[in-house]
Amino acid sequence: IATVVLPQNLSLTNFSTPFTYRTGAMSAAPFEADAFSGKLNGSYHLDPGSPSQLEVDATGLDIAKIGKTANPNSSSTLTGSLALQSKWQGAETGKLTGEGDAQITHGKLNGVSALNDLAGILRINELRDPVLKSVKTHFSVANGTTHFTDLRIESPAFVMTVHGDGLLKGKRDAEMSLTIGGARLPGGVGSIPWQLGGRVSGPHGDIN
Repeated sequence: IATVVLPQNLSLTNFSTPFTYRTGAMSAAPFEADAFSGKLNGSYHLDPGSPSQLEVDATGLDIAKIGKTANPNSSSTLTGSLALQSKWQGAETGKLTGEGDAQITHGKLNGVSALNDLAGILRINELRDPVLKSVKTHFSVANGTTHFTDLRIESPAFVMTVHGDGLLKGKRDAEMSLTIGGARLPGGVGSIPWQLGGRVSGPHGDIN
């Protein structure tokens, strides 16, 4: 199939798979497709009376293109290459439930006002629009909410760890810890606890 159009303006190209359909049961495995300048592969199984099972692995996805498609009016941008390993249930219902692991490499975070403000307060310019060495997280999706477990963001200047919910319904509620590399903080403090709340379109942060 040349092009597959999905909800939320997402699309796949060059989709191909062998498939079987017998007495209400369907299997498409393995499948392959192109998306956001990267590659997808996986499998899909649907049996009568039970939710479908979908496995999706991805490599080399352009995270900036994904962000622009999902939230074109965002004032902040994340660039880099995304790899993904995930398992989902009930894709045919439109109410996704699943979990997986994601990794971003060669990234850069631009326009995050909280980090830019912190860069000015602490006089650490590397916090402003930082280059990211790696981003890793385990995530789960249920009831329209995405939960991140052990989200770890590493840059040459800092390490940030995040636990929280958000994104799919436009809300964001997360606890963060920011560790600055070297003796850069006043009084020798090396870690800053940070609470992030509000909505994706207007987040606010509190330093504890």
